[in-house]
Amino acid sequence: MNAQDNTESDERRADADAIAANATIDDIRPRTRLGAQLLELRRAGIAAGIPLLSWEEIEKEREEQRRVFP
Repeated sequence: MNAQDNTESDERRADADAIAANATIDDIRPRTRLGAQLLELRRAGIAAGIPLLSWEEIEKEREEQRRVFP
């Protein structure tokens, strides 16, 4: 592992720590195009006043969808 790999690993760890600590959305730096698109959708939802779901609410919704579309 070289110095660049260590730096990238440290950055990924820092990003994960920021998310885990309920960082503001402006603190998150996506590393992929998909990540950037998902972050933009999240920002648009927040701006529109759509409430964000907790993990429990996400899991409940997922289970409900699986019952409807097996």
